[in-house]
Order: sequence, then structure tokens, then C-alpha cells
Amino acid sequence: MFEGWAGQNRAPTAEAAERVRRQYYHDVFKTPAGEWVLADLARTHGVLQETIPSPELTPVMIAHADGRRSAIVNLIKYVEQPIEHE
Repeated sequence: MFEGWAGQNRAPTAEAAERVRRQYYHDVFKTPAGEWVLADLARTHGVLQETIPSPELTPVMIAHADGRRSAIVNLIKYVEQPIEHE
């Protein structure tokens, strides 16, 4: 349960929970330190690098690299979406 819902007798709606989630992500990552962390994650997880199949890379290694990139790209996309207020 979100800290913001403490003391309430009902669970938040899915829409309300999503607004809080998005706000928390913005609070963390839309700061100079948060933007630095996102850039560092993108660099260390190869977001801008393409995995070119080669004999020394197994399909599992390629899938792992693609998954690492995908997680960071999804995080960046989520943070960049605007917050909708009621």
C-alpha cells in the first residue's frame, strides 16, 4: 500500500494508484541527481549500443543484453510521460 494512503479505510483506485506511482517516479528521477542516475543506467546497460550477433555471443547472451536495455528504456519512457492530475 502506498504511504500516501495511510489512515484510509479503502484501497486506492487503479487510476489513483497509478498517479501516485508516476508522481513518485517523477519526484525521484526528474531531479539533477535522478537524471544523472538515469543517464548512468543507460550507459552501463548499453541502451545506445546494438548487440550484433557474432559467433562468441550465444542467443542467451543477446537476450540478456536486450532485456537490460529494455528495462532502462521502459523506465526512461515512464519517467518522461506527463503526470495527469485530477
